[in-house]
Amino acid sequence: MKIRTCFSDTEHRNSFLGRWIWIYTGSGSLEIEGDSLVLCSGSIQMRIMRESITKIDRGSFSRTAKPIRLDYINIEFNDRSGARSIHIVPLYKNRPSWFISVWRTNRTVLREIEVLQKWQIPDNL
Repeated sequence: MKIRTCFSDTEHRNSFLGRWIWIYTGSGSLEIEGDSLVLCSGSIQMRIMRESITKIDRGSFSRTAKPIRLDYINIEFNDRSGARSIHIVPLYKNRPSWFISVWRTNRTVLREIEVLQKWQIPDNL
């Protein structure tokens, strides 16, 4: 699975800029590679190991930034700096985010959460 995404994090989402003006910090792709999720944006790559993920669920951006509810995939995990959270918005059929309806994006978020939650549970359990 490899999907084009826009993304943000909790720090940005709670900032003035993220709450009132622009909800994303970047765009790129999210891919499952064996036991890890790889988020790529340009030359920057973030690898999140499956065992470090504590939760995958749905969240919604502030209504001040998006008056119509826009959902995201919330991935909570632990790394060297402690507990972190990243918010992923998958792009429907690789279209630009401004070109996709909120309703279609929210359905895409739910579908991708199902895929990620199935991947999160190892086959041998």
